[in-house]
Amino acid sequence: MQSKDAGISVEKQRAEWSSIRKYLTNVLENIHNVDSLDTYKRIFDVNIVFGKNILIHLILTGHYDPMKLTLLVSNINVDYPEFGKSLVSECLRRFVLYFKKNHYNDCYEMLLLLSQLYNYDTVHLVVILYMLQSMSEEIEAKNVSIQRQEISISLICVTLMNCGKKLLEASEELHNQLLDQLRELLQIDNKLSSRVCHEIEEVIEARQQHYKDVPMQKLLARPFHLDNDEDDWTEHAILIFIDSDFLSVPPNFKLNNFNPCDNYAELLKHYNLLHKIVTNRVTNIERIKESNTETVLVHNMTDSEATEFKKKIYLTLKSSLSGDEAAHKLLKLRVPDHDKHSVADIIERSLIQETTYSKFYGLIAERLLEAHKSWLEAFREIFYKRLETLDELEPNGIRNSGKFWGHLLSTDLIGFEILSKITMTETGSTAPLRIFVKFIFQEIVFEIGINELRARLDEEYIQPYLSGIFPKEEPDDIRYSINYFTAINLGILTEGMRRELQKLEEENETSSDENEEEVEEEEEEEEHIIPKREEMAQVIRQSRYQPHQIKENFVRDTKRRRSITPPRRQANNKRRRSVTPPRRTQRG
Repeated sequence: MQSKDAGISVEKQRAEWSSIRKYLTNVLENIHNVDSLDTYKRIFDVNIVFGKNILIHLILTGHYDPMKLTLLVSNINVDYPEFGKSLVSECLRRFVLYFKKNHYNDCYEMLLLLSQLYNYDTVHLVVILYMLQSMSEEIEAKNVSIQRQEISISLICVTLMNCGKKLLEASEELHNQLLDQLRELLQIDNKLSSRVCHEIEEVIEARQQHYKDVPMQKLLARPFHLDNDEDDWTEHAILIFIDSDFLSVPPNFKLNNFNPCDNYAELLKHYNLLHKIVTNRVTNIERIKESNTETVLVHNMTDSEATEFKKKIYLTLKSSLSGDEAAHKLLKLRVPDHDKHSVADIIERSLIQETTYSKFYGLIAERLLEAHKSWLEAFREIFYKRLETLDELEPNGIRNSGKFWGHLLSTDLIGFEILSKITMTETGSTAPLRIFVKFIFQEIVFEIGINELRARLDEEYIQPYLSGIFPKEEPDDIRYSINYFTAINLGILTEGMRRELQKLEEENETSSDENEEEVEEEEEEEEHIIPKREEMAQVIRQSRYQPHQIKENFVRDTKRRRSITPPRRQANNKRRRSVTPPRRTQRG
């Protein structure tokens, strides 16, 4: 089968598409350990024009370092602006959808990416203002639940903590209006949870210091196309006109699906030209770096330094006698925020290798989370990665990892929001995931008790994040989750689901009863219309001499009577049974 005007068959397109997906996945998974210039160069080693949707899907769904990811996107947008516009449009559409459905965690991911892209002037100020206006209107609305108001407040705080400094420079009046709105809510509204109040206080404190010590406000590096400080950063900013036509287009959740391309030859031509431009740019940058000895050494030692860094962290853990001592040594290293996820990853990988779970590692993580809020994002990122790689662990490793995360959840240093990625249904869960969740909840119960756990899970603000693990819509999913938690001796947590299931069953019974009544009424109407078989027989036998005469009002019974075969005649009313004569025996 040949694709029209493509010059390549659909089968070959599919094979190339699959190889591009594997390659780009590998590149982004190693984005933490590879120099940004090398990552930028590797992205264009494959036909990125043909695989544009793949890269957009990986960026929007993968849990990668947002700082390095946004630097990569801003660099790609310079040479390939079609990619940048498609990415920002899809990200914005998903944010609008998630915001309507109260999916806080997904909103957070989209908002974090757009805010960081705004710091690099890849996204125009108009996009950020639209999102802030949408969230601000939800706070002021009177018919909005307190839960939705808290989600909007949290998202505004996230935006200001990520790009508040740049927003302050661009529009000080708008920035101060948002801050005054948050300050007023903190002083007047007594219904806000302690978590939301703490977030507002953090934003106010950061503003007082002009966002000086906020790590997410700092750029990792300048984009490659900027040669000096006088270059215009906003030249490549993506401006989206958010009107009714834009919002009428739903987000595309099938970006990871293969679609044959009819104009493959044109895409290939575009990619070849693009690859040539990128190669020349990278060559010029490397030539400039070679003139500086220090820069060359840092560039060449990136991989070895990463290895030495991990080795140093591992030896620090093994040489410490207690969790407090290990945490103290790690904090003295003053690890940069964009490398803290590596420390969290080493801690979890070390405990997985142990034969039994040791609270030594849980205590280290607890002390780090208490030291600074930047560690929270690092451990959250590692948790999401672990959910995707549970199949790679042995049962012992799953148990240790589950108890580790259960310990952190029991301390309330990591919120139950991270459980929003877990779906406890027959089709949405796997055996390793069920084992993992089992040890998480059992460790929480061991640490704080079942009553405290139930009280935390019943809090109103946390309900949207638990819809996957404690479903309340589909009866089959509810039964599966109830049976699961009952099997692991945590049936007390399923009381809410049992009530919802009973309501759904009663509604289904009511609807089925109504359907049965309608069917009975229809049958009664048919009985009045169709004559009985005895009446039909009388109509047939009215005339002795005209047995086949039928009156006009008679409706012939179209059902044919079943013929009956008479029984076979038997002698003396009993069928004789054949008797086989005995075998003759030979006389010896």
